[in-house]
Amino acid sequence: MLENLSPIKIVKYLSLGLAAVSFALLLKEVILKPKQLTLPFLPSPSKKIEINLEFLEDQKLQNLLPFEEISLPEEIGRDNPFQPYLESESESE
Repeated sequence: MLENLSPIKIVKYLSLGLAAVSFALLLKEVILKPKQLTLPFLPSPSKKIEINLEFLEDQKLQNLLPFEEISLPEEIGRDNPFQPYLESESESE
């Protein structure tokens, strides 16, 4: 079928198709505007912040004991971190 059409007719049909699609999109998005969704009015949150510090005086909190400090059994790290772990025998002599 395309063999019978001249290049001018192909361009004309493609242009008409593009114009039709453009018109349909223009009609849908601009002329027939989509409904705006409105959110119900929400009351503004209270701006006053109240901090209840009475829990600090609770007897259960007073009876809590702090953690013991954990001491490390050995020193961390090495004097020279770039020194290899295993030195060859020729260097130690």
